[in-house]
Formats: sequence, C-alpha cells, structure tokens
Amino acid sequence: MDKPVEELRILILEDTPSDAELEEIELRDAELLPIILRVETRKAFEQALAEFKPNIILADYKLPAYSGRDALEFAHRTHPEIPVIMVTGALGDEAAVELLKLGAMDYVLKDHLVRLAPAIKRALSEESDIRERKIAESKYRALFTEAMDGIVLIDCGTWHIVDCNPEFEKQTGRTLAQLKELKAWAVLPAEQHELARQTLVEIREAESGRGSDFNMQKPDGKIVPIEFSAKLLNIQQQRFIQGITRDITERKRAENALRESEERYRFLFENMLEGYAHCKMLFEQDEPVDFIYLSINSAFEKITGLKDVIGKRVSELIPGIRESNPELLEIYGRVSLSGQPEKFETYLAVWGMWLAITAYSASKGYFVAVFDDITERKRAEDALRRANRALRTLSAGNLALVRAANEDELLRAVTNVIVEEGGYRLAVVDYAEDDPEKSIMPKAWSGSEGGHYWTQGLSWADTEQGQLPVAKAIRTGIAQICHDLAGAPAFKPWKDAAVARGYVSNIAMPLSGDGRIFGGLSIYSSEADAFDDDEVQLLVELANDLAYGIVTLRTRAAHEQQASLLRQSLEQSIQTIAATVEARDPYTAGHQRRVGELATAIAGEMGLAEEQIHGIHFAAIIHDLGKIRVPAEILSKPGKLTHNEYMLIKDHPQAGYDILKNVKYPWPIADIVLQHHEKLDGSGYPQGLTEGQILLEARILTVADVVEAISSHRPYRPGLGIDTALEEIERNRGRLYDPRVVDACIRLFRELAYKLPV
Repeated sequence: MDKPVEELRILILEDTPSDAELEEIELRDAELLPIILRVETRKAFEQALAEFKPNIILADYKLPAYSGRDALEFAHRTHPEIPVIMVTGALGDEAAVELLKLGAMDYVLKDHLVRLAPAIKRALSEESDIRERKIAESKYRALFTEAMDGIVLIDCGTWHIVDCNPEFEKQTGRTLAQLKELKAWAVLPAEQHELARQTLVEIREAESGRGSDFNMQKPDGKIVPIEFSAKLLNIQQQRFIQGITRDITERKRAENALRESEERYRFLFENMLEGYAHCKMLFEQDEPVDFIYLSINSAFEKITGLKDVIGKRVSELIPGIRESNPELLEIYGRVSLSGQPEKFETYLAVWGMWLAITAYSASKGYFVAVFDDITERKRAEDALRRANRALRTLSAGNLALVRAANEDELLRAVTNVIVEEGGYRLAVVDYAEDDPEKSIMPKAWSGSEGGHYWTQGLSWADTEQGQLPVAKAIRTGIAQICHDLAGAPAFKPWKDAAVARGYVSNIAMPLSGDGRIFGGLSIYSSEADAFDDDEVQLLVELANDLAYGIVTLRTRAAHEQQASLLRQSLEQSIQTIAATVEARDPYTAGHQRRVGELATAIAGEMGLAEEQIHGIHFAAIIHDLGKIRVPAEILSKPGKLTHNEYMLIKDHPQAGYDILKNVKYPWPIADIVLQHHEKLDGSGYPQGLTEGQILLEARILTVADVVEAISSHRPYRPGLGIDTALEEIERNRGRLYDPRVVDACIRLFRELAYKLPV
C-alpha cells in the first residue's frame, strides 16, 4: 500500500522545459500535487540538493551540459536516501541495467509518462520503508554498540562467534576479529568449556533461552564473572544464539561480602559467649503466658544445658518457670509488643543460676534474648558485700573498743554494732563459767531478742547440752560455723525458735586472753550462704579485738582500783602533814584548807583538767609546810616582827620545797609550794621569778593565799574582809597577779556568790 507524502518536493534535471511540463501535468493528473524545481546544470543541481531538499529526483539521461548518469552518481554518493528515477527518450537494456546498478530506483521513457506517477509512488514507498528500516537498524546498532551488557551472536552450526558489541569485546579482552576465530566457550576457563558447550546445545535443542553464571577469562588471565542469558534466533533460514553477558563483578563482590558477613555473623553467633534465643511470644487475653524457641546458638545450650528446644515451649522445657520467674514472661511480653529493648538480671532457682539478659524485638510478637551466666559475678559481689559488711562491723567495733569506758559498755556497744552496722540478725557475747556445770552465761546481746535470751541452760562441757557452736568454740578455741540451723542436730531443741526468729546460719568464735578462753562471740544471719572465708577472717579478727578490749578494760579497772587506793593513802598522808603544821600555828588553823578549797574553785572556773585541779588542791593544803621550821612563838607573835624574824618567815617556801622535793607525786607539788609567794613583776620570793617562769598552779595558789590571808584574822591584826581582799588582787591584776586567775576569782565571789569556808 502506497504511503502518502505530506509535501512532495521533486527536483527535475531536464534541459527541455516542455518535457518538464509534461511530467508535472502527469503528476497532477495523478493528484500528487508536487512542488517542482527544474534545473539544467551541475551547479544548479548540486545547489538544489543542498537547499531545495527534494523527496525524489527525476533526471534526464542525456543533457547538453550535464550527464544524468553523473547526476545519479553524485546524488547516490551524497544523498543516498533520495530516490532517483531516470526519465529519458530512449534507453537500451544495458544502459538501463547499468543505471539500476548505479542506484537508480527506476526508469521511465518519455513516451510512456503514464508510468511516472506509479513509479514515483513506488519509489517513495520503498524509500520510506528503507528509511524506517535504516532508522530501526540505526537504533538497534546504537543499542548494540552502546549497550552496557555484552551482546554476542553465535552460529549454532559451528559454535563460532559471528558478531558482538564493544562491551563484549571489553569483557573478553579481545577484538571482534579475534573472537570470530574462536568457538564461543574459548573465552572461558578450560574447566568451564564443557558446561558452556552443553548449555549452548540445550538452548539450540530446546529453542528457548536460559541463564547461567560463568567466568570470562581474558588473554592476560584476568577473570571477569558474568551472568549469561541467551535465546535462539532464526536469521535467513540459519540458526544463531544471541547471548547477553553482564559483568557481575560488583554483584559478586557484594555477594562475597554478604556471604563473608553472614559467615562472620554465623561464626560470631555460634561462638559468642553469650546465649542467644529467638522466640515467639504467646498471649492469652493479651497477657503473656508462654513463648516458643525458634532458634538458638551453641552458647544457649552450654549455659542452660537444654537440648532440642527448637519449636518447644519454655513451660515444657522448664516446668514451673511461670511461677518461679513470672518477670521473664512479663518483660519478654512487654518487649515483644513495644519493640523497646530492656536489660535486667534474674535468678533462676531451678538452675541455681543468675542471668544478665538483654531483650530485643524486631517484629511484633517476637523477641530475641541475649544472656550471660553471671552467677560467679553475683557470688563475687555477694562475697564482697559480706566482706564489706564484716569490714564495716570490724571498723565500727574497733571504734567502740576505743570509746568504751568499761566492760559492760563495751559488750553492749560491740553487739549493737554487729547488728546495726553489719546487718546481722543477732549478736551475743557469752562468758564461760567455772562452775561444776561449766555454764555458759549470756552477758550482752543485740538483735531480735527481748529481755530474755532465746537459749537457756547452755554448757560448754562436752555433753548433749554442749554441742552448740559457741560451746565447741569455747572448748576448742576454734571458730565454729553452721550454715543450716534448722537442719543441724545441735540446734534441734531450739529449731522452732530459730526459724521463728529468722536465724538461718551462725558463727561462734572464742574469746581468749591471759592464756585462757573465757567466752564466745556468736553471730546469727538470715542468709544460708553467709560466713564465707573472707567474712569469717574479718569476724574472727573482731572477736580477737573484742577479747583484747575486755582484757584491757579489766586490767585498766584493776590498775585504777590500785591507783585509787594509792591516791587515798597519799591524800591521807598530805592531810596528816597539813594537820601537823596547823597544830603549831593555832591562829592560822584552817588557813591551808580554806586556801585549798578556794584554789580548787578558781582552777575549776578556769576550766582546767580534773587531774591538774587535784594537784593544785594537794599543793594548797600543805603550801605552808615550810613553817614547821619557824619557831612557834614567831608564828603566833601578836606584834610586829623584827627584820630577822620576817626573814625567817620568808624562808618557809624554800623550807617546804626542801622537805617535799624528793617525794614522788603525780603533780609538781614541791615546785608549786616553792613558787606560791612569787609575783609576776619579780618582786616575790624566794627566787624573784617573773610571769613566764612561774607555774600556772603557783599563780592560782598565790591569789587564793592572798585573798584568804587578807580576809581572815591574824595574830597581829583582825580580818580585813573579802572586799578588801578582792580590791587588792584587782588593783594589782596583771602586775603582781595573773589576770586570768584574778578574773576567775572575782567571778566566783561577785557572780557565783562563792563563800570562803569557815
């Protein structure tokens, strides 16, 4: 069927205008309605080809200035897509054949122009078909040459490569010419030749395509992995296989990387120390009730000891798990629904094992549990906790040892510390009596007991009543431990009481000193696994320290009792000396006693230590001991003393010092007596000491002596009263008398209403 031409442009090469008109008339009669341009010369013809752009050329064979044959050759060479029809007056067969060979589409004789319109239509139709075919071929060639995949055409008879595109050349590392010399499988490694040949035969026999992966081998030995797909083609009664080869190097790398990653994951999965379980959660009325194991790793089996768990419920594998560990189902159910991971630790009593678990969920209703056995860590933490508990108890117990003033206070403090600081249920100190029954007497306890101790009538004798740990500890001198009081035969009589009080385990340690065991320290715990080696070591140290403290306090008490007796004897001796002095001087009778009491009051007001105040008191009541060397008539003389008599009186501090200096007192009594008439400005006697050289005790005694002497009666004058005495020390405050001592003395009388004793 003729194909219409929207705009027919005809270039006529004709030197006779009338012939050209006849041709145009013929075409219009055929309703072709062309646009016609007639030219006669070469130049005009070539210019018209470039500018007029005809659809078809009608050329006269013979022209005066230009040959139709030459025009045909030029047009075919420069514009092969434009069909040329030769229109001539006469043309032999040989010339006609020659023109057709040169590219003429047809020829029409001028006396048969009726053939012109059909010839033009036929030529245009064929030209359109050729053009479309060339466009299609061009597109195919473009696809063929520019394709990113390799394309190869293989002869099914010889298995040789007959054509390929540049990408296939690139993949094989060979040119088309080189490839044509080879059978198709020659571009593969030798070990793949037979497989490739069988593949091609199967495609040819089945007349259908299939795909396979091969390795292309370049001449340099480099391997290029390819994906090969093919189909059978029939071209001009000959069968070919068209193959498509795709370079899958990157895909193979990705596949290898993925495979290696999966292998690494599988290796890690199978060799990870943590257990792994992928599970499906089961719900009833939106409550998690069970789960099914979908996959596990080897560590799961190693940690749990469970085998063949895939597809089984946890309640089937671990009966009672829902009751013993409900938190597992609760947490796993929550994670499987929310998708939020959670970490937790739990104890599985059925295995006696602690697990640290992290739960994840990637899809609703499913979860993954990654877990580790932390039993040893928990045991270590628990041991550390117990050791720290014992260490705190030991530290606080030693502090109580330092602070305790007596044995009873020490026992109460240590048992309280064991319970309050250590967190134990009960602590008790028992003493071993030396009676015939070898009784055990509880001396102090702290904990859940009330006023009556929970066991009575105990003995440390090796009898039925003497089998408790504390009795054995007293007998053997070795710490005794019981981890199960309820099951221990020795505790059978007290089993119910122990259980009711929450006593689960017990340790008893001997208390010894001075070469003998005198008691025991017992500690009760609510934990069955209490008292491991480290805890025992610290508690034994505490018991030893307690025993040492008891012995030390007993020794101290004995020493204090002896010291008290010695002090009483000393005081009696000093009082006897004072009485002897006052017996020789009736006018000054009671002077030393009153001075002693006032000096003691001043020292107390100044905040001095009790022991220092004792020394001041004893020095004061014998401060005039030296007057024993002064004749009695001088001491009681009512009139004024002579110079020699006064000098004799002034010698009494030195005389008193000489008497006392070789007596061993716990205070500097002799020096206090020697300095009690010294003054801050050096005007005193017997040494004329100044402020920094005078003992504080002597300065206190000086003020007390002056106040008492002025306010009391003397043989040579009546008493002047306390106001006069206070005026004296106040007037000479800081010059003769210590300001602090004066201030304390004045506060006693004016603020605290102190009265001198009669």
